[in-house]
Amino acid sequence: MVRRFLRTQIFDIGLLEDALLDQPVPTSVPTIDVDSLSKKKFHNDHLFASKPLLIKRMSQSWPAFTRWHDEEYLREQAGPQIINCETQPIDLNTYVYFKKEYGWSKKNFTFSEFLTTLHNPNKQFNIYFAEEKVPKNLSADVKEPWIAKDLLV
Repeated sequence: MVRRFLRTQIFDIGLLEDALLDQPVPTSVPTIDVDSLSKKKFHNDHLFASKPLLIKRMSQSWPAFTRWHDEEYLREQAGPQIINCETQPIDLNTYVYFKKEYGWSKKNFTFSEFLTTLHNPNKQFNIYFAEEKVPKNLSADVKEPWIAKDLLV
């Protein structure tokens, strides 16, 4: 039964991808305040229709929303932790992801080094945090969005 379900889901995804290819690319993304979002509206107008939505104020209740403005807090919590970063030349105004010929590279930094480089006005490259998860000591500051629990399950 599980295999049949998975095959059905894969088949449905293929049909969905074909349908999406025929849709025009949107020139703007609709926005909604988190308090105005209902399960029915989200499912019908966005999830099932495969249309993007910007949800305002989703993270304002998270501790990270206020704590992460304090660089000293960030350094105390995650300063020595090694993180993966991506860099690209500062004067390059193009999308260079994974294009080494344009100067893109991956480097390890401590979180403190990342913050120092990020705020350095004389830096020689742009730097981006490139991990799926935040440093371990900061993870408690990020909460799973209620939409993930209530709407996508």
